[in-house]
Amino acid sequence: VEAQDGTYSGLPQIGYKGTPTNEQGYDGEYEITYYYLNKDKYEITTPENSGAEGEGKAPVYAGEYKVKISVPNSNRYYSSYCELEFKVEKAVPYVKEEPIVRTDNGTSLDDIIIEGGKVTVEGKEIDGKWEAIDSILQSNPPSYLLKFTPTDDRNYECKMVSVVAEADVNSKNDKQKLSEKVKEKLSDAE
Repeated sequence: VEAQDGTYSGLPQIGYKGTPTNEQGYDGEYEITYYYLNKDKYEITTPENSGAEGEGKAPVYAGEYKVKISVPNSNRYYSSYCELEFKVEKAVPYVKEEPIVRTDNGTSLDDIIIEGGKVTVEGKEIDGKWEAIDSILQSNPPSYLLKFTPTDDRNYECKMVSVVAEADVNSKNDKQKLSEKVKEKLSDAE
């Protein structure tokens, strides 16, 4: 057998590929136990630390792990084991629908309003928060670099996108037009 890294999917990750075998001729069932790397020390997996279905079971969450494959202690004739380290990487989200960015009396990061936006992983929408982290004022209308931080940031990567502001919202009439545009875009997306 050899170690096999995975990517978070919401399902248990076994951490190896191949079929366990024993050179001494053992052909029974193997004990398989999983460990989570907590800082610099391995501890047995639990539902709390790894999303595993039980103690010592295969992990679900992103993180670093070790799997121990061994001949059961109850077997008096054979004794062997192997340990393999593996990682479960965070899933990388896809921006299915960019958020709408608009400015309100200025171009500083404090003056922008971010609405909507859909981020998915394998077709499933994930929750999170958008924030403006930089502006590109040379463009007209201005563009902004936005960061999406997933609510579940243990298992999903953050995502960055550059979005052009829809319009400057300086008058009541402009605000009304923009509000209608936002509603139209959001209803089209549903």
